[in-house]
Amino acid sequence: MLVRLSYLWEKVTSSYWFIPTLMLGGSAVLSVVMLEIDYRVGQSLAKQIDWVHAVGPAGARALLSVVASSMITVAGVVFSITIVVLTLASSQYGPRVLRNFFRDITTSAVFGTFLATFLYCLLVLRVIDDDDGTRVPYGAVSVAVGFALASLLVLIYFIHHISTSIQASAIVEGAYNELLPSIDRTFPARAGENAPTASSNSAPESAAHVRSFKTIHSGYILRIDDAGVLKIATEHDARVEIVERPGGFVVEGATLATVHSKEEVDDEVLEDLAQLFIIGPERTPHQDVLFAFRQLVEIAVRSLSPGVNDPFTALLCIDYLGAALCKAAERDAPPSHRHDENGILRLKAEPIRFGELADAAWDEIRHYGAADPQVSTHLMDSMKTVAKRVVSEESLKVVRDQAGHLMEDCRDKLIAAHKLAALEESFVQLQGATVSA
Repeated sequence: MLVRLSYLWEKVTSSYWFIPTLMLGGSAVLSVVMLEIDYRVGQSLAKQIDWVHAVGPAGARALLSVVASSMITVAGVVFSITIVVLTLASSQYGPRVLRNFFRDITTSAVFGTFLATFLYCLLVLRVIDDDDGTRVPYGAVSVAVGFALASLLVLIYFIHHISTSIQASAIVEGAYNELLPSIDRTFPARAGENAPTASSNSAPESAAHVRSFKTIHSGYILRIDDAGVLKIATEHDARVEIVERPGGFVVEGATLATVHSKEEVDDEVLEDLAQLFIIGPERTPHQDVLFAFRQLVEIAVRSLSPGVNDPFTALLCIDYLGAALCKAAERDAPPSHRHDENGILRLKAEPIRFGELADAAWDEIRHYGAADPQVSTHLMDSMKTVAKRVVSEESLKVVRDQAGHLMEDCRDKLIAAHKLAALEESFVQLQGATVSA
């Protein structure tokens, strides 16, 4: 249940309308508060401040009208600029990076600032009476002027922010920052520590009943509440074997998991288990670390295409992919078997291995970039860096194999003999790497 709630919360908070809606609500509340303050103490206080009391009913209405009309116009301009930036980013770096733009709090806050100022002015404007000068909410009008000045500063900052956020370095860094939490969730720093030891009767291996539950619609598996699955399996003395992993695409009627138990579980239990699998129309990096890697890979591959021909962006992606692989290489993969407190096997799920991450990070870049001496050299250097950080022979073999594939591709595509010789030397150095203590 917590996983589903966190998914819904993330879906709402990452939408473009969430922050502007909160700011609109805040401006409405503030207008009510300021009007109430004005009617209680504002009139007497305003008379003591000449520049506040100088505005009459007509002037206040004109001022609020100008601010309101200006704010809605600027909001339209901001929205148009944002659409143009999204179009450029999608065509240059790929449609997957648009998620990071929609999650950008700054852009949403800027848009919400102009809309909130517009709504505030409208709500204050409606209470001003031209026939009675005593009904001018001087405090509320002064706050509107303050909002207008603040909006000017926000507009200047927005131009600066949008011009920097479209740069390749900012987009690549944003994808990398989204990748890091996904690695932490997939490869916990202390995975396997304090885990219950398997007992001799480690589970209903000879279960008399086997049932499966299926998905009712097609889509990508976004999240799996493995803690919830473990809890239900323990309560019903069963073992659950998860068939699909987060990020996998399942068609309607596909089996998500099988339940092995000594006594047959009813349909209600299967429905409860099915609720712990969240399926959606597009992949997200929350539990799908391969998708998080491929966001960076897509940027790199697009930059290497003949239509873009920007190898320096590819080099940037290789650096960040290497940093992410170093972090994953220093950790052990989570266990495929989960036991209850008594050491009885309750959950089986195939975890992501380091080799899959390395393949996802390097395969396509190696294929498209082997003909470029700068890209291939940078890729080999990145592999050497990762090889120094691995903590298992299995992971080191993965890196060595990747370096071998790179050399094969380079021998087929590279022309300059001196570049190939430098790569051969780096390759020999990598083969001599040892597992980090």
